[in-house]
Amino acid sequence: MNQHDAKHISAVQEAGLARSQASMTSACAHQLERMTSAFYAQQNQSFSQTRQAPWPGWERCLSYLGSSDEPSSVSSQDSSEKPKLLDVACGNLRFERFMDAHSSISYDYYAVDNCKALAQSDPDLFSRLTRFIELDLIDSALNSRLTQDLSAPLSDALVCFGFMHHVPGVQTRLYVLDALIDQIKPSGYGMFSFWQFMKSPKLAQKAVFSTQQALGASASGEYRSSSLGLDAALRCAEFELKASDLEKNDYVLGWQEQAQTWRYCHHFDETEIDAYVQHIAPCARVVQRFAADGATGNLNTYLVVQKL
Repeated sequence: MNQHDAKHISAVQEAGLARSQASMTSACAHQLERMTSAFYAQQNQSFSQTRQAPWPGWERCLSYLGSSDEPSSVSSQDSSEKPKLLDVACGNLRFERFMDAHSSISYDYYAVDNCKALAQSDPDLFSRLTRFIELDLIDSALNSRLTQDLSAPLSDALVCFGFMHHVPGVQTRLYVLDALIDQIKPSGYGMFSFWQFMKSPKLAQKAVFSTQQALGASASGEYRSSSLGLDAALRCAEFELKASDLEKNDYVLGWQEQAQTWRYCHHFDETEIDAYVQHIAPCARVVQRFAADGATGNLNTYLVVQKL
């Protein structure tokens, strides 16, 4: 944790980010990280096939990244160099594909992910990266090594889309936000998305049902992540987890009705996002906050921040 954590964590907890019981244990967080990493290692091809289209919310970020219609807010502090963009949890590089089509700026792209096969699913884009950093971001964060392990230069722009919901535990998410903002140059921009899948009745029903299945509960029983009354271990030999290990708004999601295929996902409510805005205030200001994406147009909340 950095120097801001001690004075902010109590405010975060009071805002309802943590249960009244102890926060998620390190052992549980590592189990969830291994579960999610195993999911992407096993399912990267099928996952990539369903993740080709750009998100509508990205278009609203373009004014900070450069487009043919609007001047960019980003510029390299050294005019002899291209500006640097760090893509955290880059997946199959569809954001770089989107930027190819829409950005007026030529960036040096640094892309980070622990699933190299997923990034290499587009060989042309992969070959054009300035650097690909193969790193288990969550494991690194859980071991307080993220800043050192990123091994990337400070960035003029940083994007972190579709990742924060996989980070287990509120304290780890605070650490990740701090570490990523530290990677941005002064006056540079960071863009973060926070998945709010429980706003969709269809996704919420699936999340509840898959969590019941994963935790061995009766499908007819009621699961509430806020009360966490279930006490059954996961039906999976590799992951000895209990529902009581989880925090508020934590779920275990399945994939395409495949047995024993799980990934940890956290739903962000507005109170939690408010607390993150407060937490980062000493080092970054929020210049835009908006909802976008999904069939309902509100399944991600975006924060666009400028490093102070």
